[in-house]
Amino acid sequence: MTCLQFLERLDAGDLASLDADARAHADGCESCARALAHAVALEAALERAFASEPVSASPEFVDRLMSRVERVPQVRLVPAEVARAAFAAFATPPIAISAFGAAALIGAAATFGFDSARMTAAATTAAAPLSRLVELLAHPLPSAGLAREMAVAGVLLGALPALALLVAAAWQLGNAIGERTPRAL
Repeated sequence: MTCLQFLERLDAGDLASLDADARAHADGCESCARALAHAVALEAALERAFASEPVSASPEFVDRLMSRVERVPQVRLVPAEVARAAFAAFATPPIAISAFGAAALIGAAATFGFDSARMTAAATTAAAPLSRLVELLAHPLPSAGLAREMAVAGVLLGALPALALLVAAAWQLGNAIGERTPRAL
């Protein structure tokens, strides 16, 4: 048995679970014998601590605790700081590089004859299947009046959880691309 195996067995359970092989190793190894002695002392101290009756708090304890809580400065959300944190969370190098690339492509397109009418026509043609899908999905909805407004509101409210999932997924993807830990907004 190696020292690492002994320490793993010592950390994995209580002292009673150590087998004869582990105890024989501790008898022959000075560092493992110290670790075993430390574990025995720790378990004895824990048993003594939990064997005694719990001490009740003094009547002044709550007053002292609350006076300390009242002295601690309270965190206030400043809208500018929230906006700055949100911007900093999304201002990662991959996103900035993508935005710079998009701006460069738009600049190049403008240099070589960017035609907004032609781009609009191409976008409309590309979006035609999506608009037909939306019309197909909206066909069962009422055509006018309060019933249509209520149905559209219901569909939009029903889509909010999916939108929240997509935003959360984009957030996690941005963190993964940026290889950083998530920041709170």
